[in-house]
Amino acid sequence: MTTRFRFDGWLLDVQSGELTRGSARLRLQDHPLQVLHALLESPGEVVTRELLIARLWPSVVVDFDSGLNAAVRRLRLALGDDAEHPRYIETLPRRGYRFIATLDTKPAAAPGPAAPQQPSPAARGNANANGTPRKHRRVLVMAVLGGALLVALVAVALWQHARALAPPRGKSIAVLPFTDLSGAARQDDFADGTAEEILDLLAHIPDLRVIGRTSSFAFRGHDADLRRVGAQLGVAYIVEGTIRHVGGRVRVSAELVDAHDGSRLWSDVYDRDFGDILRLQVQIASSIARALQLALGDDAIRAAHQGSSIGAYSLYLRGRAAIDRGDAGAGEAKTDFAQALAIDPGFVKAAEALVLAHLEDVGGKIAPPRVAWPEAVRDAQLALRLDPDSGLTHAVLGLERATYEYDWPGAERELQQVLAPHPRDPDVLYIGAWLAFDLGHQAEAIRLQDTALALDPLNPDSWQNSAYIHFLVGDLDGAERAFQRSSEISPEFSSNHRMLGRILLQRGHAQAALAEMRLEPPSSVDLGLAFAYEALGRRAESDAALERAIEAYRRTGTYGEVNIALVYADRGDRERAFAWLERAIKERDVNLGHELQHDPAFAPLRRDLRYARLLREMKLAAGVNGRS
Repeated sequence: MTTRFRFDGWLLDVQSGELTRGSARLRLQDHPLQVLHALLESPGEVVTRELLIARLWPSVVVDFDSGLNAAVRRLRLALGDDAEHPRYIETLPRRGYRFIATLDTKPAAAPGPAAPQQPSPAARGNANANGTPRKHRRVLVMAVLGGALLVALVAVALWQHARALAPPRGKSIAVLPFTDLSGAARQDDFADGTAEEILDLLAHIPDLRVIGRTSSFAFRGHDADLRRVGAQLGVAYIVEGTIRHVGGRVRVSAELVDAHDGSRLWSDVYDRDFGDILRLQVQIASSIARALQLALGDDAIRAAHQGSSIGAYSLYLRGRAAIDRGDAGAGEAKTDFAQALAIDPGFVKAAEALVLAHLEDVGGKIAPPRVAWPEAVRDAQLALRLDPDSGLTHAVLGLERATYEYDWPGAERELQQVLAPHPRDPDVLYIGAWLAFDLGHQAEAIRLQDTALALDPLNPDSWQNSAYIHFLVGDLDGAERAFQRSSEISPEFSSNHRMLGRILLQRGHAQAALAEMRLEPPSSVDLGLAFAYEALGRRAESDAALERAIEAYRRTGTYGEVNIALVYADRGDRERAFAWLERAIKERDVNLGHELQHDPAFAPLRRDLRYARLLREMKLAAGVNGRS
């Protein structure tokens, strides 16, 4: 079977998933890769939608039309293709797709050894190396014929009749077309593209029945009661929203609604430059998918909190969505959880989530450990009064023992409290994985983290945690996949592009590493630039970036002491590296334990006598807790 294809200067390596052209090298996601492979195997022939869906989702019976549309759209973006004037992929409405370019029949040689340069604009979404918005082709062209709409409406009516005797299934959802409020400047392409992104992400939630696009979009323009829509479609949850485009800005509001009683479970409003269309769609879709996962995972809790306490539950969901943003949302989340507890003082999940928000303060360098950890312990005591067996609370307390008190035996006892009931809560699992790794149980950490992702596949924090574990044990391929997935789910999540850049540096691709690190959010870009410029021999630019990073640390605590020490260690400046590590011990940098002992940049320091002294200060010397 052919695994290399060449066309119009492009080379696809199916085994590696890489698409190269000249010095540009793109790594395709799995679904776009499979679509392109199928089209290239039958150039000039129609590859039906049914065949592609069966290939992408061989063991699933849910309607994945929208997921296929999203995969083709991402593939076109990678190739720089245009749906209206295609150069490579032609759409045959309601039938399938056809590869229309000329396929080079000569044997495809392996890509050259040259270091990859910055990927093409199409592969990187909507921002160049300096974060400047780009113009995008239209995301989706909607051309629904009157006859097709009529068929859809009839299908809905027949489905309603067939399901009339059965209540809506609990794990089911429909995404309605978003409503354009822009007046004459219609944005149906963006509205429909957003809905399809949401459908694509929701389709990856296990055991969730997602209503197909045709049925959901039959309600376009209908101002119907959502409870009635839910009954007609036979779903428990509905997503709806609006867009308003004014000048160069777009405002999108989205809501997740309980179709049974019409109550709003989650909502948010996004204001962006219109050039950020693709990034915005992914962010909205990820937020809704995560909110829905929480709602589906907590059905029992929600049932116990009906009536007046539904307000507490809504606040809980809103707070969890704030945490998932990966920015300074922890402060907003703490307010939401505190308000939920004020309404319902016995709401265990809100009490646990409040403890989790304190952990976000620590991990995100939002508050100094000496401030955040005592607050976390205080609220953990409240959570344990409500539930003495709370796995999440014990996991967070274990991290506090390990990273703040350096009480390793105490941390081990907390970990055993976490593991005793065989947790199924993904938050408990991923925090437990972090704790297990700090305690030196690497195999256990990987097992816990893998289980967490199986239960919560759209959690960017959990994917990033997995990526760090794989990076620190030397599995660069596994780390790369996990960092990329975290970034796909939450494009503004910090550290992912910096760490992907460090992986490229370890592979000897300094120029590509610089391009990757430039994609980091502006608030956290400088640390990666210091690494990349140093590798390229551009010391003055590296010094400037490092100075900006240190200034950000002094001003807001950004990065943390360990990360500054990593740059100096990478440069071979042991004196400054050890000085920052001593500061990390004093300030109780939460990342010190695992980074100090496993990060490859610190390898030269481990032969220095000062390294053993650091371990003793952290009570990690042999004979204290069995680790050295």
